[in-house]
Amino acid sequence: MLRLFGPCDTTTETGLRMQLRRAAATAEGRQLVVDLSDVPFMDATGLASLIEVQALTSTRLTIRNPPWSLTRILSALNLTGRFRIEDTRLSESRHTGHRIA
Repeated sequence: MLRLFGPCDTTTETGLRMQLRRAAATAEGRQLVVDLSDVPFMDATGLASLIEVQALTSTRLTIRNPPWSLTRILSALNLTGRFRIEDTRLSESRHTGHRIA
């Protein structure tokens, strides 16, 4: 699993691609979970990095807890079926009794 922190945009693109490639190489064709719980924002360059790594490797990407910005881009570009998307924040809120606005 690769857990990212902070915004993923044009200023962090190079580092993001390097981390994704390294994690995909470690996964060796298996599933790679990219946890975005601590990513407040991801723009199209972040998405391009995810798509590139998925295309260059045989690794299946699961995006866990994507920020709203990425969810919106995926939906607008009809890419929701390209990745496995998990939102564990919803199930955690049910267990703790917190409501998500």
